[in-house]
Amino acid sequence: MNTTNTQTTGTLFTSLLGAEISPEQENDHFLLSLYVPNDSSKLQVSQVIKSHISRAFKSQESTKDFMRVADAITEVFEKHVHDTPELLEGMAFFTPFQLTTDRPEDIREKIVSEMIFIKLHSAPQPNATIGTIYNLDQLAFITQRQFYAHVLHVTRNEADVYQYDTQSFEKIFTIENPYLVDKEKEHLEFYGPSQGKRVVHGTGSNKLSKREDKENEQFLKRVIESFEKKVPVTDQHELLFVYYSENFEDHIKDAVDALDKKRKNLHCILIDKNHPTASELKKATTQELKNHRNKATDTVLNALKNNRSTFAVGWNDVTKASRHGMIEALIIKVGAEQEGYLLEDYLYSYPIMGSSKVDSLYRHLVRATIQSGGEIYLIDKGLQKKNPLHDIEVAALIPSHADFLNITDSD
Repeated sequence: MNTTNTQTTGTLFTSLLGAEISPEQENDHFLLSLYVPNDSSKLQVSQVIKSHISRAFKSQESTKDFMRVADAITEVFEKHVHDTPELLEGMAFFTPFQLTTDRPEDIREKIVSEMIFIKLHSAPQPNATIGTIYNLDQLAFITQRQFYAHVLHVTRNEADVYQYDTQSFEKIFTIENPYLVDKEKEHLEFYGPSQGKRVVHGTGSNKLSKREDKENEQFLKRVIESFEKKVPVTDQHELLFVYYSENFEDHIKDAVDALDKKRKNLHCILIDKNHPTASELKKATTQELKNHRNKATDTVLNALKNNRSTFAVGWNDVTKASRHGMIEALIIKVGAEQEGYLLEDYLYSYPIMGSSKVDSLYRHLVRATIQSGGEIYLIDKGLQKKNPLHDIEVAALIPSHADFLNITDSD
């Protein structure tokens, strides 16, 4: 079995993108994708797994072989949930399977060896699909802004840097404050008997405050320099969550701005709060990631409502944009299934000579968008309430300079 404990999420994502059942195998080979939120007990999670796998298999041919495989997969997934100590906010399962007359134990053994399991920091909508490619919509939506997230937690005594991905929250390094003077010694220096006659009322605390302020500024500079040296630059979108105490309020923005200018893909989010434990910090960061993703989605949806001229709207125009490599971001309603057609690597919403039918235009568009470097924005029930787009199932952000209406497939 592959999990993100042994491989990075990015590596698994690449392997999932490349998985596809060939036309010669379509009658008896399939790919199952399952998303399950962890919003209840493990027993209830198991029930959700069973229910959605059963529904997905019944949507296929309900033959004896199909249902025997469905039972074997359900058993494997349920056992894995039971044996996993921490399920986070949700999980995703991906596995190939084939119709077979093998014994149930042999089917289970094969599923265990080939299954991919990914724990998720954000709760997905429960969903199971069977097809010739994996359904990566929710995995892309949840993880695409988390691959390169870091957390910087700054206190008066030290600064901790964590790496945050879909599976782990791991401390990379700690920087102790070298400018910090022993508190008792610091107090005696300004208020002790030898200094008492020289201190005018109120001036000692003011001098101490100025000294602390200078130390904080120097410490922040050292922290940012250490971050630059020890955290590699990536050419993809980076998120940095910076938690800080009020001691650093006067200098934190300037320090982070200096880092921001040197890393063009870095987006910093400042939070004026400290957390006493790593688990509390991890929990807070998970919520901040959700907030960040929701804001990004709201921005795209508002642009779609207010300026449709920069979007391709509907299956016909979106597949056209896909064929011309013009999709910068795909906006799609969860579960908006639509049959489509494929000619070589090009997607169509209608049949053309030489094309083959695909079971889900939705899944193929998601995959094509990810492969071309575009982003995925899923419109779930919650977002539909906040941003009503009842007339739109799918849309794509296209380059503002594109003369989309006059582009033809012969171009």
